[in-house]
Amino acid sequence: MKNNYDQVRFTVKKGKKEELKIHCSKFGYKSLNDFINQAVNEKIARDLGEI
Repeated sequence: MKNNYDQVRFTVKKGKKEELKIHCSKFGYKSLNDFINQAVNEKIARDLGEI
C-alpha cells in the first residue's frame, strides 16, 4: 500500500464521522474513503471549470 498510495489525514468535529458514515451507506458509497475521494475530485473539477 505504501508504494501505491499517499495518506491524507483530516479532522472533523465530534460526531461528524458517524454522520458521514451514515450518509455514505444511505447513498451507496463503497466506503467513507470512496466518498471523500469522489468529493475531492468533484471539487477539483469544479475549481478548474470542468463541471
